[in-house]
Amino acid sequence: MWSARSFLFSIVNPAGIGPVKLNIRPEKTDKALRQDPQSGPVFGENDLYIGDGADQSAVSFSDLGRAYELPYNSLGAAELDARKFFAGSYKFIVDDIEVFYYTGKFSLTIVFVNAGDSLNVFLLTAQTVGNKGLDTQERLH
Repeated sequence: MWSARSFLFSIVNPAGIGPVKLNIRPEKTDKALRQDPQSGPVFGENDLYIGDGADQSAVSFSDLGRAYELPYNSLGAAELDARKFFAGSYKFIVDDIEVFYYTGKFSLTIVFVNAGDSLNVFLLTAQTVGNKGLDTQERLH
């Protein structure tokens, strides 16, 4: 799914960095979000991958910095600290996922992923699509 305004947002993370917003890189807007038939949502180029059975075993992972910006400039894509930024480890078990989708004057998808002591909010926005009101709200776990 394409979005020039997509971003990942971390409220609490093991790195101890306060609330931080990680924008999609301008050249990667076509990679903002995709649905993998063998898993859950995939943000970027596996910047955040939610695997099938994410609440059962450590099949989800983060490889931050490929399509989304890194939290600070000294961090490099595919480095261990970038991979551990969201959950404290490269692979992790998801405690809770909530997906909210709103269609009104614009389309808005919010995905909350809770893993351990981290709370991360992943947000994708799209273009104006109409005026329908709240379309879907579902909690997955």
